Amino acid sequence: MTGHWPGGADQPPHTRAVRLIRPPAGLIRAEDLAVTEVPVRPPGPGDAIVRVEHISLDPYLALRMAAMEFDADPDPKPVIGRVVGRVVSSRDPALAPGARVLGFAEWRELVTGPAAALSRLPKEPADGAAFLGALGHSGVTAWLGMVRIGQVQPGETVLVSGAAGAVGSIAGQIARDRGARVIGIAGGAAKARWLREVAGFDAVLDYQSGDLTAQLAQAAPEGLDLMFENVGAATLDPALGAMKRFGRVVLCGLKQHYQDNEPVALVNFRQLLARAVRILPFSIYDQDDAEPLAALRDMAARGCLQWHITRHHGFETLPAAFVAMLAGAGFGKHVLSLEMADM
Repeated sequence: MTGHWPGGADQPPHTRAVRLIRPPAGLIRAEDLAVTEVPVRPPGPGDAIVRVEHISLDPYLALRMAAMEFDADPDPKPVIGRVVGRVVSSRDPALAPGARVLGFAEWRELVTGPAAALSRLPKEPADGAAFLGALGHSGVTAWLGMVRIGQVQPGETVLVSGAAGAVGSIAGQIARDRGARVIGIAGGAAKARWLREVAGFDAVLDYQSGDLTAQLAQAAPEGLDLMFENVGAATLDPALGAMKRFGRVVLCGLKQHYQDNEPVALVNFRQLLARAVRILPFSIYDQDDAEPLAALRDMAARGCLQWHITRHHGFETLPAAFVAMLAGAGFGKHVLSLEMADM
């Protein structure tokens, strides 16, 4: 296999990986994940080896971890998410070493997989982390939910929960760009300030500072046309009490409920019928076309799309970084960025 390994090595190298070593008992803890050494699979025809540069930290992965089965197979489980990296070796003539690519892969430093499953990325922006956030999965999710599913209209009043998150912060800017008045829900003064002063939200409600129902009544006295829901009952319930007749709720995420199986009760559940409110759940995996990314790149080119990255460093910090993201530390897109010195 000489020449098919990074540096032309004759023997397969090992790389570090992060795996789930036990089923989470309630909230996921850093101790549920472990850094371990694993062999790098030799590349077969059509394969490429990628040196990972950025790993996306996403709330939905907690849901997948909670569903992993350990009873029949107690071995540690790989965690698969989105990564950006550089091709270091390729057995596919269509993908040369040095290409920057995006793909789904295990949490590893070196990954072997089919080159055809990788998406080649442009040179700009130079920071590859953007392709995991505003110009990638997070941005596309925001656009699909706000435009295609929610069909936001000029002059509407829109509420975004999880507004300081990777998806919510982009969803609010998309609504503003299309002429809506946008209210965000976030936690803490720093996040609220960034949303108002940088992302251009018209108002921000701080769930840490008081009753959301009262804050909503003041911020949207005439009611809400559309809600973009990322959190769960804590934000959905007061929003249902403020919805206009024929209002829409785009159900994008339920971060509040990803790590438990507790029943969910809504005080304002009856308003779904009384006000003919539509609940519109969706998944990015049900949509596959180029329109969202083209629209996001256009917004960025016009200076109408801002994003913030909470960046973590050092592969060994990946378990703690993931748990910190779930706990609400930082804001915007959470990414683990790897330097050559880390590997």
